[in-house]
Amino acid sequence: MSADTLALVGSLVSLAGVAVGVLITIHPNELTRKRDYYQSIAKIWSIIQYDLLGIKTFCLHESKSIEEWLESDLVKKADSSKRGQFFEPTNIGHIVTTAWPIAISNGDFITVTDTKEIDTLAKIYAHIKMVNEEIDRYMAFRYHFGILTYEGGEHVHDRIRQHYKYIKSLHTEIATDIQNIEDTIDNEIKHYKHKDEDLKIILTILGWVGWITFIIFIIILLICLWWFAIGDTSANSSTTSQKQATKSPTAIVTRTKSPILKHYPTVDSRKTT
Repeated sequence: MSADTLALVGSLVSLAGVAVGVLITIHPNELTRKRDYYQSIAKIWSIIQYDLLGIKTFCLHESKSIEEWLESDLVKKADSSKRGQFFEPTNIGHIVTTAWPIAISNGDFITVTDTKEIDTLAKIYAHIKMVNEEIDRYMAFRYHFGILTYEGGEHVHDRIRQHYKYIKSLHTEIATDIQNIEDTIDNEIKHYKHKDEDLKIILTILGWVGWITFIIFIIILLICLWWFAIGDTSANSSTTSQKQATKSPTAIVTRTKSPILKHYPTVDSRKTT
């Protein structure tokens, strides 16, 4: 095989290897970006789910505590023996949440999520903001008047009861809205996790295909080099044989010239004359 042919075949094999490597590299990168995208959406939904479940439990507990206090307060207020005793309002905690700012700051989540679901979440977190503001107003009103008794400050007592009723209604509404969206959130998480798992399987398969292709390419390259080496050895052998064959007839003629000429006498020019 000539040097030009050898260089051409080597170039073609190298080009094929580069093409396969580029394809195997680019395609998984795109799938990896999609997988990261699905993981990000599923993670945000998981954060929202964890946040809302905690808020739901908190609201139900606070609502029950307020209801018990309201019922107990009515009994104490009606009891004449409680006259002159201190009026003890119950403590109400704020709802702490960080999930909604994370969700609305993620453009992919806002883009891919259905508008109805976004509106429902916005409504829930708007009510959370309202109940926290109401608790702030209640706390400011309560501490403004200091210690109260059942026999004094009737209007203050009624105002605090109104705060409690409004806060309880917001807690109940928030818990109900969260309960209504729980199945939707769970389905969204399962949906994106399922896509993530599918892409993980595809990427694993592509990884194995890439390694197998690389090994096959190395084997083919070694076979080509071995074949080229054999071709060069055969060409060198043929050249050597041709050179030897070219020299052999001359030697044969030289060696056989004398025996052949023995049969023919030498002509003496002097005798002929």
